[in-house]
Amino acid sequence: MRKLALLILLPILNLTGAAAPATVARAALAFAPGFLTQQKSVAYAVAAEFEAYEAPALGLNFGGRVSLRSDLYGFIAQSPAASLVQNYQALVGLSFQFGELAGLVPFAGFQPGFGLAAPRGGSGALYLYPVLSPLFGMHYFFAGGIHLTFSVRYVFGEFNYRDTGSVYLSEARGALGLGFHW
Repeated sequence: MRKLALLILLPILNLTGAAAPATVARAALAFAPGFLTQQKSVAYAVAAEFEAYEAPALGLNFGGRVSLRSDLYGFIAQSPAASLVQNYQALVGLSFQFGELAGLVPFAGFQPGFGLAAPRGGSGALYLYPVLSPLFGMHYFFAGGIHLTFSVRYVFGEFNYRDTGSVYLSEARGALGLGFHW
């Protein structure tokens, strides 16, 4: 049984043993459609990503495998069934890169953050609410500092104010973007 477990684990450990590309940071812009699970509606957002693998000025060196990642999202369009007029989100958290394989670097992470949303039929005011989000994805690094990024995430979010009642904003979201790294 131990031999079988070793035979299964060795290729996985070997695959993830390579370090991520030698980069200090990366930034990207992405198109990020999502599905608001409670409202059963689709929302489209533009996303900005920034990820720091090292921050020498702050004395931080994550060894290229763990990064500090931040994401910003802003709605650009939504289906008519959506209960929001506008929604913005900011998330910051850690991401773990599993190792490079032919230019592909899979990653997984977790990001807490906050959102600002204006519900349909309301006063138009933006309401603050907390969000939590696990994410998974892959970067494809090209030569010349350019990369393609793909991620999927589930964003847990809800706000509950006296004048709006409870509005569930949990969302399954994907993102496809192009960026640069240095």
